[in-house]
Amino acid sequence: MSNQGLIYFIGPRASGKTSVARALGQELCLPWIDLDVYFSEKFKMSIQEFIKEHDWPTFRIEESKILREVTVKYYPKTALIATGGGIILDQKNATYMQEHGQVIYLKVGIDILVERLQKDPKASQRPSLTHLTLAEEVGKILAEREPLYEALASVTLASDASLSSVVENVKKIMFSSN
Repeated sequence: MSNQGLIYFIGPRASGKTSVARALGQELCLPWIDLDVYFSEKFKMSIQEFIKEHDWPTFRIEESKILREVTVKYYPKTALIATGGGIILDQKNATYMQEHGQVIYLKVGIDILVERLQKDPKASQRPSLTHLTLAEEVGKILAEREPLYEALASVTLASDASLSSVVENVKKIMFSSN
C-alpha cells in the first residue's frame, strides 16, 4: 500500500495509538489527531468528567460525531487519527472508518497493556469501564473487543515493541512505494 489518505489507529487503551500517530506525523510532516484529546478540547472537560456529568451512551454518541467531524476536515488528504478504544463498538463507526481510509489495529498483550496503564500519568482521565481490578478489566474488555478490532482492521501490527519499531512498520506497510 502507498499513501492511502486517512489512517485510523484502533486498539485498546494504552496500545500506542496516540504515540504512534504523533511520532509518525512528526516524522512524515503529516497532521495527526487524537480523538480523545479533540473531544476534551471541544467539551472543555475530560472524558471522565463528561461521562460523570452525562453518561456512557451520550459519550458514545458525541464520540461518533467527532469521528465524522475530524474525518470530514481531512478527507481525502492524508492524516493520522488515533481513535478511542471503544469507538469500534458502534458498527456505523467501523463502516465509516473503512469507507474513508485504512484502519490499523495496534495489537498488544494484556500484561503490556496493564503495565502501560499503571505507568500512564493520565490514568485518572480514563474512566473505569468495570469495577474489576485493572488486569481483570483489561482482560475482559480485550476479550470482548479484540474480534471487533481484528474484523475492522486493514492491517494488524504488534505494538508491544519499541515505538520506533512500530512507526517503522507502519511506514513500510502504508507509505512504501513498492
